[in-house]
Amino acid sequence: MRLIFVLFTCLLGNFAFSQPIQPALAASTPSSIELVYPTDGIDNPILWWGKAPNQLSHKLVLEQEQNHVLIPNLQPATVYYTKLQYTNQGQAIFSETKPFITSSLSTGEMQVFFNYFVDDSFSNGASPQTTTTTALETKMIEFILAAKNTIDICMYNVNRDGYINALKQAAANGVRVRYIAESANSNSSLQNTTLNFPVLYADASGIMHDKFLIIDKDSTEKALVVTGSYNFTNSNLYQGYNNMISIQDQSLAEIYTMEFEEMWGGAGNQPNLAQSKIGNLKTDNTPHTLFINGTKVESYFSPSDQTSSHIVDAINTADQDLRFGLLAFTNNDIENAVLNTTVPVKGLIEEQYNGTITDQFQANGQDVYDFEESGHFLHHKYGLIDVEAADSDPTVITGSHNWTYSAEKYNDENTLIIHNADIANIYLQEFEARWKTIVAIESINGTSKIEIFPNPASNMIFLQNNTAYPQTVLINDCLGNQLNEFILRPNESFSHDIQHLPQGLYYVTLRSKAGTFSTEKLVIYR
Repeated sequence: MRLIFVLFTCLLGNFAFSQPIQPALAASTPSSIELVYPTDGIDNPILWWGKAPNQLSHKLVLEQEQNHVLIPNLQPATVYYTKLQYTNQGQAIFSETKPFITSSLSTGEMQVFFNYFVDDSFSNGASPQTTTTTALETKMIEFILAAKNTIDICMYNVNRDGYINALKQAAANGVRVRYIAESANSNSSLQNTTLNFPVLYADASGIMHDKFLIIDKDSTEKALVVTGSYNFTNSNLYQGYNNMISIQDQSLAEIYTMEFEEMWGGAGNQPNLAQSKIGNLKTDNTPHTLFINGTKVESYFSPSDQTSSHIVDAINTADQDLRFGLLAFTNNDIENAVLNTTVPVKGLIEEQYNGTITDQFQANGQDVYDFEESGHFLHHKYGLIDVEAADSDPTVITGSHNWTYSAEKYNDENTLIIHNADIANIYLQEFEARWKTIVAIESINGTSKIEIFPNPASNMIFLQNNTAYPQTVLINDCLGNQLNEFILRPNESFSHDIQHLPQGLYYVTLRSKAGTFSTEKLVIYR
């Protein structure tokens, strides 16, 4: 679906000579980069490249009709800068100088973590590493304590001391720790202790909303990036549904370090406030496409990289289906992309932050609902594209970036777009678990979602929730008057006293937040 020749054809069809053309990354290996570009109207093409944007000392003279160029003999996990020079109607034209990165020699292993159960009936054989409430904290602390040389971390908020104690232990063991926090938050676990590592409190027009950890970025075997929707807070651990992904790849670690050090103000151990760039002071200065053990991954940072336009581009490639689970959705461009897609849409938006946007989707005939669950909130920021179409391009969008105007224009945010069928399948399992909490189905494999026994009954009934999801249960009389309402936990059997109810016909109803119902008749006799 996103094959290079399709992209290339689109570039040709929309080529405008008023804008210098920009080569795009077609492929990379640990020792080479392949770039593509349209050729119409290009004369005397030359590619300049080097290891620094102001030191493009290498030159490749290209053939007139050549539409791609391979730069060989490069080093792994290394950023190279390129500029295309050509003439058009006798005028010399130069593209922008842009960074690209070679693949690494790392394993490329990706692991996904959730803090609540998933629906593994959708699994293609892939599965998350964890699905328990404390899993995100436990794994993150394990990652921190496994670091050998460096830890760089950007985190919106922290109020759980275990993370900071682990970072202090790492620093005491000789690991260089650098930390960027949001200045407007309490970050109580940073404030209420003596630290042995430096912290930069980011202060900008928006918020420093990044959520990422970089470990041992100079090590082929140990380099690790961890990101997702998860803040180091009590509410995110226990009340919010969250995801986290770890990727063992030195190239991705290099890209994230470039972003970190732009905010930090340099490569030093201490932050350089005079050089630090936060929020809208940042520039679009990192590579955006890399190949991790054969998987294409896109990386974007806000507000410098026009992240929402890349989310729109990804949505526009959907051939089979589109799903999303979001804390907040207020971005008009992304909204229009969803409204205009021709594929089936299933979406969940946390009801505290959705505004009226679910109504707009429903009016358009799309299955998008408020997420409203007692005791929990949806904190994810993910989109899923063609996740059940292995012959297409199963894709996950995840990171810290809510689909909002603020995330696009003001906030420091990080986003990954991962083109990988197994990773997409794992996120599908998470989505379907949340979906079934909100949108009920009549039965599971022919078995009613709720069982009532005995039926008829006289004094007591037992209710069995046959699903792995909490269910709201209502008991109504034959006139529709509601008599009782309660929650059945996943797979719970519950006894209910009915002695106070008169003899007659009743209805036991399973109700989802989306308003769909599954109802069983109950006969009470004396």
